[in-house]
Amino acid sequence: MFVRNALILISALAMSHQAQARDAQEAERARGASAPISADDLTGYWRDDDNEIVYFTQDGARLISQFTKSAANGEYAVGDIDFNATIINRLVHGARRRAVDAPKSRKCPKQIWVGFGLTLSDDGNMLNGYRVERLAELDDCPLNAAGPLPITYRRMLDEDGEPMR
Repeated sequence: MFVRNALILISALAMSHQAQARDAQEAERARGASAPISADDLTGYWRDDDNEIVYFTQDGARLISQFTKSAANGEYAVGDIDFNATIINRLVHGARRRAVDAPKSRKCPKQIWVGFGLTLSDDGNMLNGYRVERLAELDDCPLNAAGPLPITYRRMLDEDGEPMR
């Protein structure tokens, strides 16, 4: 049941971002732009809201974020995936790995994948958007949506203002 609901949520996020991408392309064409705005290579080091440093690897429209340090609580290790995403113009959407808040019983998963959506800033150095939050209930551990939460990734730059790779 959970997997089906997660897939439905991710599909809905993808459709929403595809519609936003089409709207952005139409707006660019209306302004007379010759090509849609698109993400340059996002490969390199980025810092998230929790001050964690992650490494992005972009291959065409695919973007993967991996942890560069292990979590003290064992939630993730170096090289574990933070998120898997698809890039459409300046929009990034996908699934992000998150721990379940204080699993209440053995029935509770320790981690889940939650949908997210981000928009690349005009300068290409920030991704802003939201992620879906899930909260575990007592006893049988159903995961309930708690609404979207803001999320930001900031590109790490060297002293010359170039992306750190």
